[in-house]
Amino acid sequence: MKSMMRRRMIFAVALLVGVVFVGAFIFLIWLPKGKEISSANLQLASLQSEQASARAEVATLEAFKAQLPTAKAELARLTTAIPQYPQLADFILMVNQISNESGISFIAISPAQPAPQAPQVPSAAGSSLPAAVSVGIQIKGGYFQVLDFLNRLDNLPRLVVTSSVSLSGSGTQTGPLVNGSQVSASLQARIYTQNIPAGTPGVPISSTTTTTAPARATTTTAAG
Repeated sequence: MKSMMRRRMIFAVALLVGVVFVGAFIFLIWLPKGKEISSANLQLASLQSEQASARAEVATLEAFKAQLPTAKAELARLTTAIPQYPQLADFILMVNQISNESGISFIAISPAQPAPQAPQVPSAAGSSLPAAVSVGIQIKGGYFQVLDFLNRLDNLPRLVVTSSVSLSGSGTQTGPLVNGSQVSASLQARIYTQNIPAGTPGVPISSTTTTTAPARATTTTAAG
């Protein structure tokens, strides 16, 4: 009987010790480690999300990088079409060059003073419309030479907007202008610039009233 009681006590003590060890394991090791594992899983999920976002950003940047040469070329084209400043001398040289290439016999170019567009309409970026420069062009030459000049003028890298064209001519045949006719053409056009620098005729340097002389015509007679 006593030995049985002793075995029961030993079993009870062993069971109690086991329960204590299990409880200590659960509360001191399992639960804290479980919280650490949950926290680590959350951090891993967050890092994976950040990695996916970073990969998407890298893909977007790579796409922009691939489009950069095209964007640079388009910017250069637009800068040539509407330059920072009027650059009237460069424009006159361009027109004289295409007059020589088309073979017309006479050309007169009369640029007016640069003037801001009316009305000034600010854009979302805070800039305004390009300034316009009115240009009068008179040419003389053969029928096809004049047509060739007009086509070349339309294809200049500088943006030229022709508002009116007046044609007159004389030849050996009556009726519409044909090959062999001598044609005179008078054009009214506009070119554009992003800015009119201070001191340019028509733009006062200060608030005082300034008086400018009218623009002079540039006349060029083609050789031959």
